[in-house]
Amino acid sequence: MMSLGPVETMSTEGEYDARIVADPDEAEAWSAKAKLRLSRGDHQAGVEFAIAAASRAGVVPEAGRLLVEAAARAGDAHLLGLAAKRHLQLFPDERRTTVFQRLVPPRLLVPSLQEGEELDAFNQVLATIRDRRPRRYGQLLQCLLALRPRSILEIGVFDGRNAADMIRAGGRTPARTGALRYVGFDLFEEMTPEVHEKEFSKYPLSRAEIGGALSAFNQNHLLIQGYTQDTLKAFRQSPDAWPIDFVFIDGGHSEETIQSDWDNVAPLMSEKTVVIFDDCYLNKVKELDGLGCNSLVERLARDPRYVVEMLPVRDSFDKDFGVLTVALVKVRLRPRGGALRRILRINPWRRPATGRS
Repeated sequence: MMSLGPVETMSTEGEYDARIVADPDEAEAWSAKAKLRLSRGDHQAGVEFAIAAASRAGVVPEAGRLLVEAAARAGDAHLLGLAAKRHLQLFPDERRTTVFQRLVPPRLLVPSLQEGEELDAFNQVLATIRDRRPRRYGQLLQCLLALRPRSILEIGVFDGRNAADMIRAGGRTPARTGALRYVGFDLFEEMTPEVHEKEFSKYPLSRAEIGGALSAFNQNHLLIQGYTQDTLKAFRQSPDAWPIDFVFIDGGHSEETIQSDWDNVAPLMSEKTVVIFDDCYLNKVKELDGLGCNSLVERLARDPRYVVEMLPVRDSFDKDFGVLTVALVKVRLRPRGGALRRILRINPWRRPATGRS
């Protein structure tokens, strides 16, 4: 294996996060997080953060090598092939290195008829991770690219942009993107001014508009209209409910609705599943009372069944009550045997020293 370089203790990961909060494009901090997680055997997170570094590093060989090594350590042959071919496009002389030859089986470098299209799609996902606004949503895509899910469930579809980006990232290549299972829940045409105000929500596009846009590149999606207290529960209990590998909860923002969404999603989790909550509010103001996922994820962080992690990239917005700062929170089931320690860096009432995105 290629050397990861100096590995520091887990306590330093908070320092890397602070650097990313200050500058989400600092590739070196993402690389340091990747090396740290790989050294601790958390290969999925190591791949995720190596993707983050590669997407932001520009034409830098170290970031490409790290992504190749992370994919090799994770045993992800599909990603290893994509990362290796991308790296050799940029640095063809690296193919002759002993380390590269040891990491990448020759069969993964055999040209295919779809190679150009697949690498274009891979590079486009990396560019979207870097350029996505609001910036925190790029973290969804780097997680999906690392996870390679069979299925995605999204609560709160809004305009369908996250849906499209997530399907492309999760699929990695055009052929698999077309078949990836996606189900999205929203009120769509049932949104009312009263619900909009209560849930601190946005008015979504129509189900027909979003379905038409997704049909251009995905043939395995389902959009479900209505209140998730009813529709999500019905979906979970139906014989057609399939195992969910990735869940993004960004629907109604009241604590009651978020709790209901979690209660219906949790039974669908496996050890592979990643659940990401939007709307962890890093401000303590009365206007946010009863809103956001803060209370729920703090309870989950105390539950020994789960690994809970606040993601480092945040967004800040000007509101009538002042600046609103928002973060994402990732939840996974703890692996059997407790190999992965719980990671909790949640202090929702301390606003980070960050610029506005």
